[in-house]
Amino acid sequence: MAERGPMELDVSDDGAVVVVRISGPVSAAHSPELRTIISGSFQKGKSVIVDLGGCEYMDSSGLATLVEGVQLAEHNKKSFLVTGEFDDKVKHLFEITRLDELFEEFHYATIDEAKSQLV
Repeated sequence: MAERGPMELDVSDDGAVVVVRISGPVSAAHSPELRTIISGSFQKGKSVIVDLGGCEYMDSSGLATLVEGVQLAEHNKKSFLVTGEFDDKVKHLFEITRLDELFEEFHYATIDEAKSQLV
């Protein structure tokens, strides 16, 4: 499936947590930017919430970036949480890779709900 438009990131930092709202596709062309934000946030001692509610497409590199976020969170003793209702195509990717089971533990409906679970 062809990507539609560029990935757009809305990044906010409230001091303890960085929230990244994604609109558009997360692919090999876009995931390095997301990876930089996630890893940089952990280097600064912050937790990360990624809102995928506006993500319309994700490929394996985007998925790898999210898995790396989980690993970095564990290494840094911080939280990496995902929010939003997944687009059907994104949900399917999680299911066929069986990562839906992993992310079930880290997935919340809203950003506020996720913030209440931060380490």
